[in-house]
Amino acid sequence: MIAFVALQMLIIISLIMSVAKRRKAEKELREREEFNWALFNYNPVETTVVDLRGRVVKSNLAKRKFGGRLPNIGDVMYKNYAGKHKIDMYAELMKCIKSDKPKRFPAQKYDNKILSIVIAPFSGGAIITSEDITEQKLLQEKLIQSEKLAAIGKLISGIVHEINNPLTGIIGFSELLAKEVKGLNKTQKKELAMISSEAKRIAKIVSGLLAFARKHKSQKEPVIINNVLNQVLKIREHELKVSNINVKKELKKRLPNVEVNIQQIQQVFLNIINNAEHAMLEAHKKGNLTIRTYKKSNMMYIEFINDGKNIPEKDLMQIFHPFFTTKETGKGTGLGLSISYGIIKEHNGNIFAESQEGKETKITVELPIIGKDLK
Repeated sequence: MIAFVALQMLIIISLIMSVAKRRKAEKELREREEFNWALFNYNPVETTVVDLRGRVVKSNLAKRKFGGRLPNIGDVMYKNYAGKHKIDMYAELMKCIKSDKPKRFPAQKYDNKILSIVIAPFSGGAIITSEDITEQKLLQEKLIQSEKLAAIGKLISGIVHEINNPLTGIIGFSELLAKEVKGLNKTQKKELAMISSEAKRIAKIVSGLLAFARKHKSQKEPVIINNVLNQVLKIREHELKVSNINVKKELKKRLPNVEVNIQQIQQVFLNIINNAEHAMLEAHKKGNLTIRTYKKSNMMYIEFINDGKNIPEKDLMQIFHPFFTTKETGKGTGLGLSISYGIIKEHNGNIFAESQEGKETKITVELPIIGKDLK
């Protein structure tokens, strides 16, 4: 009898433990499902899930906020829905599903938008993410255009200086000859007058070019340097992510203002980041970029530290010279850092590079501060 009761007790305990384990497993499964649902549904990137035939299974909240017609369950992606891309996205989707290989479309035009689209296949179909990068692209193009204008302006300024000196001599001596040399016939006088007239016409053209170069210089204004950095990083954020560049920001809070031309300083930061990205991709196909800000005495310091390819010691001073570049032909003009150097000098600042074999490369920008610390 005692043995029977003991056996019954063991059975009851076993059942209780089994129920407890099942409930724990069910709870863990429910929590995982809730986590996955929240991760999918509240992801700010527009996400659509399709089956093996490309038919829409579900889309997240971000997709619903995109605007326009939303995909219906069962719609064939890129056929019944979103079929206005410049390339055959349905064919690309099917290729990804059949090959089981993901693919990224970094700048795909869709109506009046520019989207970054990623197709990631899985056993039941594919997950399609779509990120609107129109604003970043437009800002980036604006900065690139600003950089081109600055390069043209610098080139024109140099050319004007070289042309003006001999041109002044030509005009002066031609007029002197016409006045002081006696016995000149009408033809000779006419020819001298023509030399002077054409030289003056060249001077006017040169003067117009110089005015063109100067008119793109805008006024300086007080700014919070961290805000300027964040704006530039927002422009480059997507491309850096695609290039597997991890950006770490160490931006000191409550820094005083600096007085700068915002577009020009953005251009400097963009040039430095672009060069760092190239060095890291060349060295590792990925990289880590640390951006640090702090003040010391009456100067603001902005440091860009990357773990890419080192700059040889002999090149450290030359990298800021016009047309000097360590890049392969066709991959850079050597104007970026030269222009940056000129801009920083115009702001009464300084820019220099530090790099040693086996260590990180650091580009430091110094700018004079104004005003008091921000509260």
